[in-house]
Amino acid sequence: MTKTDDASFYKDVVEGSNDKVVIAKFTAWCAPCKAITPTLEKLIEDNNDVLVYTVDIDENPETAKLYSVRSIPTLIYFRNGYAVDTTVGNVTLATINKSVEKARNEQTDKAST
Repeated sequence: MTKTDDASFYKDVVEGSNDKVVIAKFTAWCAPCKAITPTLEKLIEDNNDVLVYTVDIDENPETAKLYSVRSIPTLIYFRNGYAVDTTVGNVTLATINKSVEKARNEQTDKAST
């Protein structure tokens, strides 16, 4: 997992989702935020087309506000420049995999909008 911030979020996550599934993990110091980390590490280990960026909401409030993050951890799944799914809380690997699969199948094309 790689850290990103308000200044780099668009380049890292939105533009970076053109050929991969990118998950933005909105997090802070909370226990569920830390508890989900091994699950995301397993996901990355098993999927070479998935990137995970962490966004500390205390240090980067603008991005959290832009995506209406109200609870943490929040995972937002991006593909082809668009947020295509969101999960909130310390969700299971199976739940995350469903959202990743949904993002993989997303056919949104930025050029057509």
